[in-house]
Amino acid sequence: MTETRNAHGDNQPEGAYSTGQRGNICAVVISFRRTSFLPEILRSISSQSLSPIETVIVDNGSDPQTAKIAASFGARYIDAGDNLGPAGAMEVAMKYFLANFSDNDWLLRLDDDRPLTDDHMLEDLVTVAEDVLDQGVQVGGIGLAGAVWNRKRATLSHVPIVSGTVTQHVDYLTTNHFPLFRGAAIRTCGAMRSELFFGMEEVEFGLRLRRHGFALLLHSDRVALKRGGHDVKPPRSQHSFRIDSPTWRQYYSMRNHVVIAREYSGFVSAVVVTVVRGILMPLLSVIFSPRHAITLLGLRLRAIFDAWTGRMGRRIDPYEWDKKHGRISLLDEMPMT
Repeated sequence: MTETRNAHGDNQPEGAYSTGQRGNICAVVISFRRTSFLPEILRSISSQSLSPIETVIVDNGSDPQTAKIAASFGARYIDAGDNLGPAGAMEVAMKYFLANFSDNDWLLRLDDDRPLTDDHMLEDLVTVAEDVLDQGVQVGGIGLAGAVWNRKRATLSHVPIVSGTVTQHVDYLTTNHFPLFRGAAIRTCGAMRSELFFGMEEVEFGLRLRRHGFALLLHSDRVALKRGGHDVKPPRSQHSFRIDSPTWRQYYSMRNHVVIAREYSGFVSAVVVTVVRGILMPLLSVIFSPRHAITLLGLRLRAIFDAWTGRMGRRIDPYEWDKKHGRISLLDEMPMT
């Protein structure tokens, strides 16, 4: 059996869980044209009271400067070779994790514009997760934000925080709120699906883990706190009539929503998502914001066509879109999310 060493320095065979043994953490940062943010992210990782034994940067931008920053912090640099999106980069990262870490270990998912906000966050998350594991629950992951999936409607719903509870169960963990996934869950269910490229890839992964019987937990005590200026907010209703300036993100979220609805809620639910969210909502929003609504309708119709015909992967280039619409910074970096 492959052996790794846990945070206490003990040998730990792959696939075994022993009460009181704490798994190692591998931190993964997905990066694309945000070199000015990376040092802060990497410093927040190294300052943790329970430090990851390895930090991996998967670079979708093949940027030499990103490689230099990684080296200066002792992080492993992986060039994705192309912009694979968060989904494709996470597939690369998870395959690396499976080859080098055990079922007892944890993979931390970080964005390149959101640092960890206090020095005890990872220790608290792992401690709570492994306490629940000791109670016999098959924990697949833990984080600070997530939602439940309404299988009939194929929509996401916020989980109200119940006072006095340490953890609550959800169906997916939100990417930019520090999810930790256990090695056993990744090994059993496989990596994230690269063909989703961007948007709701973490929802599909969470639903896949839940389908295989793994629990996903919110650390309720921490969810109620304001973390370094970032509130953990519920996902906005997917049936909102509020129209922001449409971006490439709306295309991917619509396309992937239909694909996930079809797979996890069935054909009828996918049709309802297609008609209501993809067509009726933009049409009704024309009354309030005609210019934005028409652009959004065009994006969603394209997304619907691609979802139902299986045209997956990168169909709209995020960098080219943001460059065209004046959203790229003077440093040639992507805007913060």
